[in-house]
Amino acid sequence: MPPSLSRRFISSLYEIFLLIAIYAVAASASKTIFSLIGATIPTWLVQVIAFTSVGAYFAYTWQKTGQSLAQKTWHLQVIRNQTPHQSLTATQAWLRYCAAFCLGVLPALLFTQTFSASPNATLSFTLLIGAISMTLNWLALLGTSMLNQQRRALHEILSNTATLQQKNIAAP
Repeated sequence: MPPSLSRRFISSLYEIFLLIAIYAVAASASKTIFSLIGATIPTWLVQVIAFTSVGAYFAYTWQKTGQSLAQKTWHLQVIRNQTPHQSLTATQAWLRYCAAFCLGVLPALLFTQTFSASPNATLSFTLLIGAISMTLNWLALLGTSMLNQQRRALHEILSNTATLQQKNIAAP
């Protein structure tokens, strides 16, 4: 059974807190390692390491159990679209992650970066604009599931995966 949009969104919000932790650990570890050897790590490399670390988290959990921690909490499971009893392949997991990032997160980051370049932009207002644009963008991506007969979002269609609500679980 496909999950409701609200269940998907709540699971995504929970996921954000986990991803912030993974991001912080990856960024801190990479900066610490570079400082131990007396070098400064470029910002772009910190971002690549963090992006890869978050992707590795998703790819591993989706291949292993079909569920990230937030998905497990909200009783959601990622499956291959046509073969639900088989684990996602590494290609499917990474494609799903990259598509979700490029469609659901990157536009909001680019918008926020452009906005923050304004001379009148304060940090708190930029963060607020970033949070709002990220939420709207992610809702739009999740909302694409409402346009599909099987209720699959665009990143799921591109990766030939689907998110299902586990049986016998009441909707929030």
